[in-house]
Formats: sequence, structure tokens, C-alpha cells
Amino acid sequence: MAARLTQTTPAPPAPHDLSTSAPTSLRMRQAMQMLRGAEHKIADAYQQLGAEVQRLTAELDSSNLELRRNLAEREKMQAILISTLQSLTIGVLAVGQDGVVIVANPAACEIFRRPLEQIATRHLEEILDGIPDSGQLLLTLQGAGGGQSRIAWSQPVDQGAPRQIELTAVRSLPPSDIHLAGLILAEDQTHLRRLEHQATLRSRLTGMGEIAMNLAHEIRNPLGSIALFATALERELEGNESLAPMARQIVAGVKSLEHLVANTLEFARPRRMAMARVNLKDVIRDTLVYLEHPLEQHAIQVQYDHELQPDAWVSADAEQLRQVFLNLGLNAIQAMDDGGKLEFLIQADAAGGWEVAVRDNGVGIPRELIERIFDPFFTTRDKGSGIGLAIVHSILQAHDARIEVESRVAVGTTFRVVFPAYRQFEGI
Repeated sequence: MAARLTQTTPAPPAPHDLSTSAPTSLRMRQAMQMLRGAEHKIADAYQQLGAEVQRLTAELDSSNLELRRNLAEREKMQAILISTLQSLTIGVLAVGQDGVVIVANPAACEIFRRPLEQIATRHLEEILDGIPDSGQLLLTLQGAGGGQSRIAWSQPVDQGAPRQIELTAVRSLPPSDIHLAGLILAEDQTHLRRLEHQATLRSRLTGMGEIAMNLAHEIRNPLGSIALFATALERELEGNESLAPMARQIVAGVKSLEHLVANTLEFARPRRMAMARVNLKDVIRDTLVYLEHPLEQHAIQVQYDHELQPDAWVSADAEQLRQVFLNLGLNAIQAMDDGGKLEFLIQADAAGGWEVAVRDNGVGIPRELIERIFDPFFTTRDKGSGIGLAIVHSILQAHDARIEVESRVAVGTTFRVVFPAYRQFEGI
């Protein structure tokens, strides 16, 4: 029996619940409105944020630009300071709070005779070791004894007079945030002291010259009468074995006094200069002709090659320059034992002039006497008049030249005569 199919009729849709759908739709619309409001706020905030970012970026760019400018300016100033420090002729040591040298310039290395690696990063006490009174400088940098102190240092050298160095300590001003205690300044004042000494010597010689001239004139007149009577007495007593030697001694003494008076007048009189264009090598050659006899007498060897010397032209009175080098040559001969060596050397001067060195290997001059050797009537020899070097100084002063002395006892002496660069005079 066939199965009987039944058809199921679908149930009708449930009726829509109007009581719940209306509030949901309202909430959806409200949510969408809130979302759109939030979007607007986010967009506004994003715009504000973008504007703020742009403002901050602009400020940062401006700050970076200003920073770069400041950095460039600082680097420029640092380069200027370094260049200035490197070119200073005054030595500079920058010292830290721990007493260690932070910076040293080339002048400081030269004055303290140390390479940079033996100054920088070394303690200041080590650098100043052995310098008298250097403790004052250390105390100043440590904050004791005022903000500045100064000492004089006579620095020994291998040859010649010591260098005169002035050392100054300057305390760093507070507040100091760079750990700098202060500076040590080192200045070589040798040349300044030499100029001061020459000015003092020139003033002293001028005063002594006036006195010497007056005295020589007062002595000269009666001395002439004494010489006349002494010569007559010598003739009268000729043949008298007991009295004639005494008369001869009187005549010899009078001649010695006449020579001294003549030299004194030569030193004191105003000099009339016959200026001309003069070659120093020719002056030295002529001077050696005059020195030939005393050089042979003392078996002294001369070191001077006329042909190898440069042509050294100066504005000078040739005759008076020969007197200068003759006196220096005789002075050197008298300072040497037989068999010594006398050298004349001409070389260019750093200032454009010429320098003539007169060097001997004689007994030398004690350091404490060097400053007095140009004083009139000062001599270390029993038979010396003490006027020769005073005349040398007077002649060179009239030529705007200067003379320097280097000497070591039992080693020898060098006189350096320095002439200014050649200049044309009217009539030359």
C-alpha cells in the first residue's frame, strides 16, 4: 500500500515587533551621529596635531640652524684662539685645578726647552723645578697670595750671558666651570734688558765722557811743561849712571800719561763722521795688516778668508771702523797666551744688517765683570788703560750699531758687532 504523502504548510512569518525595532534604529542613528562627531573631532585634532608638528619642526629647524651657527662661530673663535696662541711670542701654559698643564704653545716649549709631550699632561711643579722662587707662582694658582704674581728667572745658556725670563702666574676668575686654575706666562726679556742696559751705559758714558774731557784738558797743559822739563833733564843727566835712569823713567811715565790723556780725549770728543758706503770685509782685511806684527809676536793664528767672506755693505766711517776692529783685535791678543787663535767672521743679521764676530780662545771674562768692560778706565790688566773698549762703544754708538759680548772663563770671548741695514745718506 503506497505511502501517503503529507504536505506541510510553512508557518506564517511572525508579526514584526514594533515595540523593539524603533528604539534600536534610534540608537543606531545616534551612534552614527556620535561616530561622525568623533570623526570630526579626530580630524580637527589631527589638523591641530599636524599644525603643532609643523610649528615644532620649524622651531627645531630654527634651533638647529642657530645651533649650527653658534657651533660654526665657536669653531671659528676656537681656530682664532688656537692660531693666536700658536703665534704668540710669549709662552703660555694653561694649568688645570689638579696642577697639570692642559695646553702649551710653541713659545712656552722654546722658553722651557722642552718638547710639547714633555710639558702637556705634566705637573706644573715638574716644569718649574729648579727655578728660584717658583713656589710663588704655584701658590697663586692655588688661590693663595692674590690673583697674580711675577718672578724673574735668569736662565743659564750654553754660551754667553743668561737669558732673562719673566714668569707670571694669573689665577682664573671664578666661577670656573672648565677646571682651569689659571695661566703661566713666560716672556723672554733678554733683548729688552739689553736695550735698557745699553741706554743706561750710553747715559753713563756720556756723563763720564764730559768729566774725562774736562779732566784731560786740565792735565794736558801742565803735562806738556813736565814733558819738556823731563826731556831737558834727561839730556842734562846723560852719562850720569846714578841719575840718568831716573830721568828716563820720568820721561817714560810722562809719555804714558800723554798717551792716556790722548786716549781720553779720543773717547770723549764729539765724533765727526765721514760717512761712506763701506764693505766690512775690506775693513777687516786692512785691520789685519795693522795687527800683523803683534800677531806674529804672540804666535797667534788668524782665521779669516777674505775671498770667502760676503760683501757686507754698510754706511760708515771706514777709518773709525778700522779703529773699532783694531781695538778688538788688540784686546783679543792681550787675552791669549802665545799660540792662540783669533777669528773674524762676517754674516748676515736677521734684521737685514750685518754682524761681525771677533772670537778668541783666551782667558775669558768673568760673568760679573761683563757689564763693566765698556766703562772708561775699567780694566782687568795691570798695564791696561781701560779706554779701548769705551772708544769702541762710542764709535759704534755713533754708527747706530751695537756690540754684544759672550765669554766663558778659560774658554774664550766673542764680541759681536751688529750693524743696521745699509741706508743711503745724503752725499754718499
